[in-house]
Amino acid sequence: MGELWVADAIRSSKMETYLRLGIEQTDLSSTDPYNGWYLTTPTNLPELTTFLPWTPSNPTTNKRTISVTNSYPKSFAVVDSATEQAYLCQYDGPGPTTTTTTTTTTAATTTTWAACTSTVTPTTTIARGAVSKFNHYRFGYFTNTCYWLSRSTVSLSKCLNMCHENGLCFGFSYNSANSDCQLLAIIASASPYWSELTADRQYETVIRELE
Repeated sequence: MGELWVADAIRSSKMETYLRLGIEQTDLSSTDPYNGWYLTTPTNLPELTTFLPWTPSNPTTNKRTISVTNSYPKSFAVVDSATEQAYLCQYDGPGPTTTTTTTTTTAATTTTWAACTSTVTPTTTIARGAVSKFNHYRFGYFTNTCYWLSRSTVSLSKCLNMCHENGLCFGFSYNSANSDCQLLAIIASASPYWSELTADRQYETVIRELE
């Protein structure tokens, strides 16, 4: 239920009616709305979908892709595969991974969370090379690691440049006392995220805007 809430919050913050999931029915002649569904590609056994939190009147036949829509907690609906929709992607991994990069003068440790949910769509991705403007929002940081793209120990200028270079970065929280840099996958001022910011004068949270 927690992941479903995050999915609905992402959908709402991006003002999308539907966010397509990687679950599809590959047999286009099927009239069974509950069987024959696969996660992305039919490389494993099909998934039974009777347990999903369907919206009223769903699922129906002749629509082959599952999406999240604005009916939380009954959020699942089927959509036409030929209709253009934004995507919601989830990456599952073994958990946090840590990499250490060392130069002649500095060392940076970055932790990323591979099992969190985020949108990867043309409507939410900032084009690489775009001109970035960073505006102060509030003093504080997010404790929910699913809102982070990464966490690094780097200088402020490096943190800013990392966000600028990342097309999925919408801002960051930075602690100048310990050089803690948290790149954000969400817009800090958007609902419901703004209410989850933990007040802390040591952290400054900024929002990335384009000029």
